[in-house]
Amino acid sequence: MEEKCGKYESLFIFGSHDDFENHLKICSECRAEHEKYQKVAKLVKEVKPLYKQQKQNKKIFVSIAAGFITLFLVFFAVNHQNSSSLRISSSNLENTTVQEISIINQMGFPTDEYGLLMVE
Repeated sequence: MEEKCGKYESLFIFGSHDDFENHLKICSECRAEHEKYQKVAKLVKEVKPLYKQQKQNKKIFVSIAAGFITLFLVFFAVNHQNSSSLRISSSNLENTTVQEISIINQMGFPTDEYGLLMVE
């Protein structure tokens, strides 16, 4: 039984280009293996733009999703802050309305029980 040539990988990785080419001219096994690798390399080159496009589409989708999540969180935080400050200010308004006389009333205009301008 004949042994297979094991020089393909070592010449491909460590050998010079000329030594590799000369060996391919001599050895039919290494030449067949090299042709298989060339076919696979050609397929990879064909698929590369499609894979790259899918990767870019994924990046765009992730960026848009992150933007929407950020906008949602900012909106929620601002809305929550406004509602809590509104509660505080409304309780302060009730206290000041009861304790102070309305500015409109101080100016001499007719006002209702809430201190608002009364229109007849």
